[in-house]
Amino acid sequence: WLSKGEHSSLVLFFENGGGAYMKLTYSGPDTGFREALLPSVGFEGKCEAPKPECECGTGFCFKAYYDPNGRGQVRDFPDLSKLVPQVAVIAPTIGLYNDHQIARFLGKTGRFDHVAASFTGVLFINLPGQYQICTTSDDGSRLFIDGKVSVNNG
Repeated sequence: WLSKGEHSSLVLFFENGGGAYMKLTYSGPDTGFREALLPSVGFEGKCEAPKPECECGTGFCFKAYYDPNGRGQVRDFPDLSKLVPQVAVIAPTIGLYNDHQIARFLGKTGRFDHVAASFTGVLFINLPGQYQICTTSDDGSRLFIDGKVSVNNG
């Protein structure tokens, strides 16, 4: 059940190797109960990495952390509070369907393995009610709404 208004959101994602994708969808009163990519109306604070920095605006602040475990495997969610992101970009929704699309979005060339990411945003619910929210990912994802785990695909 989501009330009308703004809800903080945080999506965590990791990719170990091979193919990668990350998608966040919802369905409920706001969508006519049809599945749709879940948008963010913004995020708090700055969306920045040491280089480059993006201007804040509507969407999710998408931060990427390359090789969060050094050159080791990424088999679980790394502690991002101890890492520095290499890239920060704004994503209007989370609908990245393959590793090549993710790499292009981040401006990365070459291999795209061993990555962790966070998407910070504010969800706006117009019509209160029961919502189904889903993350689909390879390799893992977790969604927090208002600080509580809503989806755990770890």
